[in-house]
Amino acid sequence: MTDRNVVGASDNTCTAISFDLLSDPCRQSIFQYVLQTRTDSVSFTELATNVGPRPASSAETDAESQALELELRHVHLPMLDDAGLLEYEPSTDRIRLDRTAFTDCLEDIHSTVTALQNPSLEQAHPR
Repeated sequence: MTDRNVVGASDNTCTAISFDLLSDPCRQSIFQYVLQTRTDSVSFTELATNVGPRPASSAETDAESQALELELRHVHLPMLDDAGLLEYEPSTDRIRLDRTAFTDCLEDIHSTVTALQNPSLEQAHPR
């Protein structure tokens, strides 16, 4: 994991990163998978098999699977690694999952949305 992670960021930066991480359907699928699995480490193949859209035909399967794997390797996994939510080691194709970090990210988003929906009187009418 790198120094630019969600845990070490300021509240505003953390929230912005959290919303950005969940802005993509593929990363949403990764969040669901991580929160549902009970293992701390998965192979790249296992993750790729369990996330993303399910194509209808076998012809679509090969092309879409390759596109998903490319996106996972070069976009989504590096982004989640940079945010400190998982550790992706491309040379071994292993991914170490941190369910606590994923949960914390979701809780940050939830508290931000709750605060926006229920602003305190002082926040609603600044002096």
